[in-house]
Amino acid sequence: MLIVSVITVLSLLPFSNKAFYADDPLFVWAGKHIQTEPMNPYNFKVNWYGTDMMMSDVTKNPPIACYYIAGAAAIMGWNEPGLHIAFMLPALLVVGGTFLLARHLCKGSMAAALVTLLSPVFLVSATTVMCDVLMVAAWIFAIYFWIRGVDENSHLYLLSSALLMPICALTKYFGMALVPLLIVYAVTARRSAGWWLVYLIIPVAVLYWYQVTTQAAYGRGLLMDAASYAQAVPGSNRWSLSKVITGFSFTGGCALGIIFFGFALLDRWKMVYAALGLLVLVIVLWLMNTVGLLRLPDDSSMRFETVFQIALMTLAGLGIIVLAVYDVWRHRNAASLLLLLWVLGTYVFATFVNWSVNARSMLPMMPAVAILVLRRTEALRSDGRARSLNHLLIPIILSAAVAFLVTRADFVQAQRDRQEAAQLCSSNSGHTVWFQGHWGFQYYMEAYGAKPIDKRKPVAVGDVMIIPLNNTNLAQPSPEWTHLRDVQKVEVESTMATMQKSSGAAFYTDVWGPMPFALRTAIPDEFAVFDIYYGVK
Repeated sequence: MLIVSVITVLSLLPFSNKAFYADDPLFVWAGKHIQTEPMNPYNFKVNWYGTDMMMSDVTKNPPIACYYIAGAAAIMGWNEPGLHIAFMLPALLVVGGTFLLARHLCKGSMAAALVTLLSPVFLVSATTVMCDVLMVAAWIFAIYFWIRGVDENSHLYLLSSALLMPICALTKYFGMALVPLLIVYAVTARRSAGWWLVYLIIPVAVLYWYQVTTQAAYGRGLLMDAASYAQAVPGSNRWSLSKVITGFSFTGGCALGIIFFGFALLDRWKMVYAALGLLVLVIVLWLMNTVGLLRLPDDSSMRFETVFQIALMTLAGLGIIVLAVYDVWRHRNAASLLLLLWVLGTYVFATFVNWSVNARSMLPMMPAVAILVLRRTEALRSDGRARSLNHLLIPIILSAAVAFLVTRADFVQAQRDRQEAAQLCSSNSGHTVWFQGHWGFQYYMEAYGAKPIDKRKPVAVGDVMIIPLNNTNLAQPSPEWTHLRDVQKVEVESTMATMQKSSGAAFYTDVWGPMPFALRTAIPDEFAVFDIYYGVK
């Protein structure tokens, strides 16, 4: 435990100065508001969709992570290193929880903890200040305590799990899935309902209280509002082939190390079948013009590069599901069913229920994937086909290399937004500066004195508008009242990308592509600067 904890800290420290990125600002703003109005976390306005809206209308996440930020900032201050260091604690809890759960479900608990830690989805998520890693920390310990409670008839463990369930759900709503998941485990392990059902009253009662309380405070219950939002967002067909492929691509990409473990866990013939599967996926994808909202390149070499990456990640995603199914077939016990439903439920939710496929929604399955890998290793050892866990060392190292490249790419992208915001505001300091785009770019533009475009507020002659073209919620300004003065091109020094439309990299939303990350295309990020020469509303 000490070794994996040290490795966790050493893995995250290089990224502790990472600029706020993606949805980080929403959590930071809510944290700042909580310090002044702790009983009403979302009672303030924010411009995230082109006009001022109440935060309760914008955010679709519950507030526990925001309270954590408020408390951490009271000690560490409102600075990036301080908050990132504070978020190392949830990361340590996830890795430690995986260690404990793996020790209960399989051998090689240290290897399982490292497989979780050194995955692209975990490392990137652990360098944000969003709710995901904090939620998984509560998730993993709720499962661990519940299993111990059911197996050992311990009221203390069951009560601990029951108290963690609502904390998990009020950190991120997906945590509600713990209730049915753990019911299935208990019924399968005990073969009947029992007194353990009483403890589930706690999470159900807390979630009901939250729905009623937010209904009174904001005019609608935020629990059901988030569910309605996920289903109301327009987009591609949720049950299309492209959506299915995107879901598997994100599943496999987030845990891409499964490809490297394949060399250690598969025999020669299974490797041949996997290679044939990869070939079939490449052919199918090559014949498609689009995958999700990504139009495949017409250039043959670029098209093959994109298709091969999608196919490889999709194969990895399919491999994870197969691994979970195999575990049930081999063991036929409550633990194997729990792992299958854990992985499959996360895939179904992230692909078909959530408003978009994104890596953050795939994160909860990572500890289960790591444990499945170790359980498969045990199966090989029991069959006399593997002598030790040493053959997992090279796959872990290769997985770590990919994870660090992806995390660095996300880090570089975030730093670039902060640097460009400072430079653009400084070079236009004699004007009122407006901007489009959101995420971390908005946070730093506002910090340097710029204003987000509001469709209900007028702009004036002499003002300046800045549009980051690699961003979201953008609208081309009318040439009737603006003049394009300059387009600043910024090369991003990274071989990978987590958010780049041209490469199909879309870690935070598949609206930009079918992969959580990709090899970066040789296209610089652009920032358009417009002069406003005719005052309009």
